[in-house]
Amino acid sequence: MKRKLGYMTLMASVVLFNACSGGSTDTADAAIGTAAAPTVEGVLVDSPVEGAEYRCGRIVKMTHADGRFVCDTLPVSFYVGGIKLGEIIQLPNDKMVTPQDLLELPRNDFGTAVRTMALFLQSLDDDGDIVTRISLDRGLVQRLAAQNDDIQMMTEAQVVTLLQEIGAARIVTAEEAETHLREQLDNPPTTVVTDINNTAVDPVPDTTAVLDDAVKQAYLDVINEARSIGRNCGDYGYFPAAAPLLWSDALYDAALEHSRDMAISNTFSHTGSGTQSDETAEVLHPGTGSSVDERIEQNGYTDWNRYGENIAAGTVMDEAVEAMEGWLASPGHCKNIMKAEFAEVGMAVYYDENSHYSYYWTQDFGTR
Repeated sequence: MKRKLGYMTLMASVVLFNACSGGSTDTADAAIGTAAAPTVEGVLVDSPVEGAEYRCGRIVKMTHADGRFVCDTLPVSFYVGGIKLGEIIQLPNDKMVTPQDLLELPRNDFGTAVRTMALFLQSLDDDGDIVTRISLDRGLVQRLAAQNDDIQMMTEAQVVTLLQEIGAARIVTAEEAETHLREQLDNPPTTVVTDINNTAVDPVPDTTAVLDDAVKQAYLDVINEARSIGRNCGDYGYFPAAAPLLWSDALYDAALEHSRDMAISNTFSHTGSGTQSDETAEVLHPGTGSSVDERIEQNGYTDWNRYGENIAAGTVMDEAVEAMEGWLASPGHCKNIMKAEFAEVGMAVYYDENSHYSYYWTQDFGTR
């Protein structure tokens, strides 16, 4: 009979770590606190603004294609290049951050300061279509990097001059800016959605859908890039560079099932929740949580001789590269990623804004 070996490690970006080992299987266990880290999630608008920098605590990121920003603390400050737009110390009830909010003015104020900020953002759009979103032109933003100004201290004339100096293709008038802003605030975005692959390692927006081939390849690339370099995995010692892994749709299906289950059930464990979202358990033994080997077999990865699993969760872990960085910094997870015995992998994320940790990642490895 073929011997089957299982290796399991786990990790979370906003929880504590404790490592232990027992028998022939090494594990790295995470102790989850009783309360999740607070989540500050909103949308930067005129239209949703893509590519503005936001800073909160030690986080420095760019707003997503839907204008979304995610922090675990307040205040949140917003910048375009070296130009500060303003900051919020409290998230508005509708989760939208408008020019008025950044200026600490009432939403019905469309005075000079509000119009100037709207003019600035709209004029930086990269294609002239600002109805659905304002996608900030990266080249123009880079030209603003050397600035060290606060737009709230600038006049309309100064802003227009600056836009001319950096080569903005079309500078809207203050009147046009006000009209557009009024229309947008009268018809605000109704949902906060996940980013649509702004970078090669962003998650897919609809995590119940079939993963796009380009995203599969991006996930695989970030894993194989890590394996291509020898590295020290702490207590487990040095691992030489390993051969690249192949993508497995079966392991991906198992990973997505488990990420979805953890998010919906608000659990964080290699053992499934045993609730209705634990699909494998519902088929095999309702009410009792599924195991890793059960999930991969139920999703079509049969006749395996080795498997492994890394999991991760975090309120701001919206990119695969962040999960990978955390796993590589943790000895047990690093060992799974670097194991030469593994030949295939599937990796998935599930996002649920109502869950404790928002983003739930699962990485399933296997050899047959």
